[in-house]
Amino acid sequence: MDIEKIVMHIVGNCPQFIKLAPLSKELHRRGYKDVIVHTGQHYDENMSDIFFKELGIDKPVKNLQVGSGTHAEITAKVMMGVERVVLEKRPLVVVVYGDTDTTLTSALACRKLNVPLIHVEAGARTYSKENLYIGGLGKHYRIHKVFEAVKDNKEVMLAVCCWEADWEKEKTEYIPFLSENISIVHKKGKELEKLYEKADICLSFFELDMCREIAMPY
Repeated sequence: MDIEKIVMHIVGNCPQFIKLAPLSKELHRRGYKDVIVHTGQHYDENMSDIFFKELGIDKPVKNLQVGSGTHAEITAKVMMGVERVVLEKRPLVVVVYGDTDTTLTSALACRKLNVPLIHVEAGARTYSKENLYIGGLGKHYRIHKVFEAVKDNKEVMLAVCCWEADWEKEKTEYIPFLSENISIVHKKGKELEKLYEKADICLSFFELDMCREIAMPY
């Protein structure tokens, strides 16, 4: 096996297996050799083995079988296991995924061994800025926490579209949270189309009461 062509993937849970699958296939297409190390954080068949079978991922060359435990126990087991297998296989680069104990501890082990590391992000980041709420204000639609969160984040915009009568009745509760990135509008019908076109995320809120809990349990 050509040492210069070895790419090692260190994974430990099902979201990481899913991210691994397409990258592994592409590396194979380009002539690289996969070495997959499974830390064993997810060890149930339905949380581990089935993903390798269904996604056509190569069987791991090593399963560290760290299982469950405290953060300190998992950290120690993964670091020791990763160090041994990296020294044995001598990969060109190591790929880690997401933001789990497996990710952190594998990265630490590789750093100490001066092995190049690639990190595949935990998930898609949309960096959405425009948030839109269209609905009521009042007893069942209390969105104070949203106002409070948005007002301190200048990169996030919030447009609140509600009935003017609702706003006049409830605005004293919301005025302390108003800032330049929060706008209050009163639109309806066709006028709403531009709001929807501009929005990255549309929000929905209501507070549970006894009737709602019966009608819409969660």
